[in-house]
Amino acid sequence: MKRKQWMFAVTMVTVICVMLTACGDEDNSASSAIDRFDNTTEVAVTGGVSDVGAMYAMANGIVNLGVISASYSNVEIGMEVSKTQDFKEPMRYAATGLIGRSFSVRCTSLRPETHYYYRTYVSVSTLSFDYYGLTESFTTLAQTCVPAVTGQVEEFGDTYVIIGGQTDLTELNEGGVITEVGIEISEDASFESSVRQISSVDNEGKIIAIFTALLPDTHYYYRTYVYMPIFNDYYYGMTESFTTTVRRAVLIEDFTGQRCMNCPAATQTIYELQEAYGTSNVVAVAIHSGSFAKLASGKPCPLMTEIGDEYYNYWGFDYQPVGLVNRKRGSDYSNWAAMVYDELGKMASLNISTMVEYDTKSRSAKIDVKTNGFSNSVKGKLQVWLTEDGITSYQYMPDGNNKDYVHNNVFRDAVNGIWGTDFNIGKGEEKEDTFVYIIDESKDWNVENMHVVVFVYSDNGVEQVTTVPIFMTNQ
Repeated sequence: MKRKQWMFAVTMVTVICVMLTACGDEDNSASSAIDRFDNTTEVAVTGGVSDVGAMYAMANGIVNLGVISASYSNVEIGMEVSKTQDFKEPMRYAATGLIGRSFSVRCTSLRPETHYYYRTYVSVSTLSFDYYGLTESFTTLAQTCVPAVTGQVEEFGDTYVIIGGQTDLTELNEGGVITEVGIEISEDASFESSVRQISSVDNEGKIIAIFTALLPDTHYYYRTYVYMPIFNDYYYGMTESFTTTVRRAVLIEDFTGQRCMNCPAATQTIYELQEAYGTSNVVAVAIHSGSFAKLASGKPCPLMTEIGDEYYNYWGFDYQPVGLVNRKRGSDYSNWAAMVYDELGKMASLNISTMVEYDTKSRSAKIDVKTNGFSNSVKGKLQVWLTEDGITSYQYMPDGNNKDYVHNNVFRDAVNGIWGTDFNIGKGEEKEDTFVYIIDESKDWNVENMHVVVFVYSDNGVEQVTTVPIFMTNQ
């Protein structure tokens, strides 16, 4: 009995000592509790979200800094936000002040329609850990603004384009997102290789970009973009497209004759212009006509045609060599270089593409002509001619008669009538015409040296011209 009483007394003394020790060392007890994270929710309390947008949220919290044995200058409070519940890659938003023990902080640069986790944090620089409140969550709203709207092509030519666009940065700016706005273009719809043009934004959200050094007659895709560095990501508008115009080609109608000793000088001028600008940009047709295309007896020289003579008389010429550059006016060949340069600098109103299928057995050429309108309506005539190169025949020269002179670009015949067929086309319109020409067996023309010349002319002159060989290399 005495042994049991003794053991009870020892136990009571031990309990009392422990209690007295705890009561006499309150500060150490609180510190020990903080060290063991027993009271973290009391130090940092996560509140609710009072406002949520597409890219921001207003989060609230409460802190109890009185229980922290640290200077306030060493304490940072705020809200931690993450897309994952384990907060592996959190974004921290520090509070700028307290109202009592409460604070509110605007969490920006969030993604629309995304679920986020958040919690209050208290970070003490003199300690090796942070205090956290309980984890809560919210979901940002859908994007109500349209970051990037692809606009229309304002103007374009053979090597440039001006494109407009639209962006609504209201909500983006509320979210504190720094954006880069512009337009990008590419030759492929995937935009794997694109060119971007950064644009300024006016008060109405309109943007505009100018691209130069483009390729003529090339199809391009374009779209407006908004770059958000905080996300390292882009928002894009719808993809649109356009096709640059072709270069304005020039037609030289060279009214010449085999008995014209000065005409070879005009021919040489044509060769030099074609060397400078290319045979596809300077198309020449040698129209043997007038008095110098006839013998003294009145008999026509070998290369003269009745149609060519009709053209010569229609334009009222009375001397040779003389020519028309895009049918602007009759001129001496000494003026052709300046006139060609001027015409090449003008914008083409339409494009002409021509394909020829020649059947050697029937000696028939099927000529398919496709036209695309680039500018306002063009009303005039579509003309299709045949020409031949490499014809060896005589030619009067300043120093005598050359019996083996090689004539090129010689007019042979008009496929669709002397003055062509009626033609009109509007902007963005596409037309197709087909013509069939059968070369008479009595003609000694060398088809392998022949070309089809197609042009559209109006009251303003020749709008566009192109030429292709009759006998294609794949035939």
